[in-house]
Order: sequence, then structure tokens, then C-alpha cells
Amino acid sequence: ERMPTAYWSLMRWRFRHSSWKNRVASGDTDLVIEGFQRCANSFAVQAFRSVNETQRKLKIATHMHSPANVKYATSRGIPTMVLIRNPDDCIMSWLALAVQLGKIPKDSLGREDQMRRMLYWTQRYSMFYQRLMYARSSFVIADFKQVVSDFGVCIDRLNAKFGTEFQRFQHTEATEAEIFQKSKVHLSPSVDREGIKEEVRDLYDSKQNAANRQHAVSTYEMFLS
Repeated sequence: ERMPTAYWSLMRWRFRHSSWKNRVASGDTDLVIEGFQRCANSFAVQAFRSVNETQRKLKIATHMHSPANVKYATSRGIPTMVLIRNPDDCIMSWLALAVQLGKIPKDSLGREDQMRRMLYWTQRYSMFYQRLMYARSSFVIADFKQVVSDFGVCIDRLNAKFGTEFQRFQHTEATEAEIFQKSKVHLSPSVDREGIKEEVRDLYDSKQNAANRQHAVSTYEMFLS
């Protein structure tokens, strides 16, 4: 991830027989929408596609959740939007989803293992945005709150920066509901997931995670400043 070209070569080889290869930025990529997990990546991509794929399916590099994907794209002038969310919500949401989908076996992990995961993901959040901090002029930044309330404004800023003419998403209750209806469980709000968040919140708020948590929050504020 520190070497975008090496990352690109490895990921293109890894997904050479999969549709995921289009998620890695390349010369024929139309757009990059990338961010840390649970920053409304799926909503942004689905909303963008819903108004911009009347003629053909776009190649959108997304969901690699790696700063290297962004750096590779911006070095080649590809229109890029980086999504970000307050870590207090973002990290909790990601771990709760991972438990909900069975990626983290909640019942079989001890407190020490759970804490190790929390420390890792809190640190990784900071790493993701720190590695892009000094490249912010190369892409459009979209905060979670704006993405899920008025994504059309984000597309406007993308067009203004890159001289593109992408169609604007008209953000209404109806268009938002349509995105949720067509998407998988991870995109829509979930009562079960909210319950899981409460179960792991003490890990995030623990003294062991205090320094990582504070660093993540300051990174978020600096990135948006």
C-alpha cells in the first residue's frame, strides 16, 4: 500500500479472473469512489450509477478500501472522490457489520482477541487517511453526512474539479429508498447491527484504545479542515 504501482500490479493479478479487477483503478476507469469501510461507499456508488448509466455501464474503481487505489488513480488524473466518516461511528459500524455477516465470530473470541481487532481497525482508519493527507488537492472529499443527505452536491463538486459532466443525483426520500431497496443488507440500516454496536462500544471506548481513538478523531478533523 506504500507503493501504489506495486499494489496495482498485485491486485490486478489477484483479480485477473474476477469482475473485481474493475474495482482497481486503471487506464480505462471512469471514476474512483473510495473510502474506509462504512463511509457510505456502497450508497455513493449505487446512487452514482443510478443516474449515470443510461448509455453504458461505468467502470468505477471502488471498495478496495486502500489509499493505494486512490494514489494510483490521482497520479493518472482519474476523477476521484474520497469518502470519510467520523471514526466514532465509522469503526463501530464496520465491526458491527463484520460480526453480523459472520466475518468476526463474536461468540468464539475472547476479550483479548476482540481488543486486538479493535486496536487494529482504529489504527487502520488513521493510516488510511494519513496516507492521503497531503494529496487532498488531487481529489474531492465527501463527508458521510453529506453523502447520505445530499449526494448531488458531491457530484457537483466532482464535475467542477475535474471538468466532467456526470449527471446529478436528486436526493429525495424516494430516490434514497430506491437505492436501499435494490441493495444488500450491509447498505440498509439494521436494528440487529445497532444492537451489536452497543456490545462492542466498550472496546472502542476502553483505555487501551484511547490513544488510537484520539488519533483517529484528530485525523478525521484534519482531513476535513
